[in-house]
Amino acid sequence: MTSRPGFDEWVLDCADAVAKRSRDPSTKVGCVIVRPDKSFAAVGYNGFPRSMEDKPEWYETREEKYDRVIHAEMNALAAMKEPAKGCIVYVTHPPCKECTKFLAAHQVGKVVWRHNEGIQGRFDTTRSEEIFKDCGIEYKVIG
Repeated sequence: MTSRPGFDEWVLDCADAVAKRSRDPSTKVGCVIVRPDKSFAAVGYNGFPRSMEDKPEWYETREEKYDRVIHAEMNALAAMKEPAKGCIVYVTHPPCKECTKFLAAHQVGKVVWRHNEGIQGRFDTTRSEEIFKDCGIEYKVIG
């Protein structure tokens, strides 16, 4: 019999599955927002706005892609049918400072992400972690 994963690990695995919907060829990010009762509230992945065509050539140029892509956390918050206050946000990658500010503005209770050597090496999470601390938002990095 295989061991049952803990709740955080299981939801991060769900976020990995959500990330597979992203059409970004280089970085696929998934986000799952969970209510305090541990039921799923919303999911999101990084991609262009729904009304925008997914032209492959726009993903090839970093500037074109960055000018169009909405991050997974913001897409998940946009999909919420209720306030996100007190919810737990699970994301496959550490949130950037812009997403961190947006999560704080929505008063989420906690943010959990998986440590990723490749991302951690090229993305400094110091500012995001400072913002979480300044706003009293708990965060957890899963090894």
